[in-house]
Amino acid sequence: MASYAMLCWLLPKWKSVKALTMASKIWAYGAVKIFGLKIKIYGNKQKVRGLVVSNHLSYVDILLLGSIFPLRFAPKSDVAKWPVLGWILGSSRPIWVDRSSKYASLDTMKKFSETVRNGINLIAFPEGTTSDGKGDLLPFKSTTFEAAIHGNVPICPVLIVYEQDNISWARDDHTPLLIHGWRVLQLFQIRAELHILEPIVPPDGGRRKELCRDVYNIMNERYREIISANNS
Repeated sequence: MASYAMLCWLLPKWKSVKALTMASKIWAYGAVKIFGLKIKIYGNKQKVRGLVVSNHLSYVDILLLGSIFPLRFAPKSDVAKWPVLGWILGSSRPIWVDRSSKYASLDTMKKFSETVRNGINLIAFPEGTTSDGKGDLLPFKSTTFEAAIHGNVPICPVLIVYEQDNISWARDDHTPLLIHGWRVLQLFQIRAELHILEPIVPPDGGRRKELCRDVYNIMNERYREIISANNS
């Protein structure tokens, strides 16, 4: 696997990125087996292409989504410092998201657009951070959606739901990553649902903030329905 990833880096840029999405899928599939992740998929995964947007509950989300779709990741820049996962993501040529300045955000937007225009699936978590998954989705950041408008590609919303509450590593959880990861490994099995919603085609001349609002409303309404059904 490592040798294949190294060979991918020798290809021209976009061929390299595309090949690495496949390498990441193979790696993520293996990691899913180690974590004992059992995924039930609702919807047609063959429809998923372009800009994939998901709710965000845990670092496990990356393994789950990466094992199902070939994706280019767009993690926050501080993830690069994480043990193991940071190194693995770094080797896949991700787009490191830095929101520390307007210039950095514009550069991220440009890279998002270039990725989807080159026919590479991009995964983004527009909430910008993880939640506990018990209420509404967190407000979306609109920058993500500029890529779909400029790239003229569909937005593919997906929703992740874990059966166990302790999979979430929310922003107000001060448990160190390694300790939380060890607790997750001790579960031996993680049961998850992936709900694939219908693709959304950005309107001609659309604005990213309006598109962001519309996608949020669709995803949040469906998320409420799923949580309500699971709790009944």
